[in-house]
Amino acid sequence: MRAAESVKRQGRDTFGVMGGSYKQAMFFSLDHTEEVHHEAKDRDPVWDCTLIKIMREHGDTVVNAIYDWTDEDLWQYIKDNDIEMNPLYARGYKRVGCIGCPLATWKQVTKEFEDYPKYKEAYIRAFQRMLDSNRAKGKVYKGTWQTGEDVFYWWIEEYKHIVKGQMRFDENGVIENV
Repeated sequence: MRAAESVKRQGRDTFGVMGGSYKQAMFFSLDHTEEVHHEAKDRDPVWDCTLIKIMREHGDTVVNAIYDWTDEDLWQYIKDNDIEMNPLYARGYKRVGCIGCPLATWKQVTKEFEDYPKYKEAYIRAFQRMLDSNRAKGKVYKGTWQTGEDVFYWWIEEYKHIVKGQMRFDENGVIENV
């Protein structure tokens, strides 16, 4: 993970510890981690800082080894080390790994489904199976999702296909009714 990848990834740091969930994670600089790591091995836990305390309790450490790298740093490293690049980057993709990722921008998701329509069809079929399964269990969708396609357009936040009663996130991440 790198800070340059998105606004949501900024404000973290090189090392982190999980506090039960990723939303509760706390991030620390490499300098701080190096400072406290060696001391913590021989020190009484009563003197532990937050980083070491949570690591002792949970044991989950996140290491973002290239967190401070810029896009230029990354591409220079790839070039200098003759690393084979995923061909999707040459086609204008900024992120690769999953098609329809909810963390990608609407523009990116739309491009992915235009380039790979079979994945769009698969998403719609999966959403339809979800609706059918939930209906079989007695769940009723009043005015919102009637078809797998309705769920799909909600998933990618395609607002020209808004379903009455649908909720969405505004640009600040606040849920609003449409």
